[in-house]
Amino acid sequence: FAIKIIKTTLNDDLIKLEHSKGDLLSSKLIDKNIVEYFGYFTANSSLYIIMRFYKNGSLDKLIKSHKQSQTQLDEKSVLKWSEDLIQSLNYMARQGIIHNDIKPG
Repeated sequence: FAIKIIKTTLNDDLIKLEHSKGDLLSSKLIDKNIVEYFGYFTANSSLYIIMRFYKNGSLDKLIKSHKQSQTQLDEKSVLKWSEDLIQSLNYMARQGIIHNDIKPG
């Protein structure tokens, strides 16, 4: 498992209310390019999202690594990631879900 921590200024009850909507949506998303979601909990005005762990890390981590080492990402890989992203967004749209916070990590 991996846990993503999101700090917020909301209190724990408001965080739970907002994120419970995501529980319903995430439970119906099964796609090879969508990180598997297991649930969440709140503590100390933070949201902790439990998801599948991937040993190679996130796309964000890969991008930062290349930036730090001043190397370019392989064009073929970037095109594949873009294709995967578009397919996943299309899949989500068919499920009636619009994602409004797309980012690499």
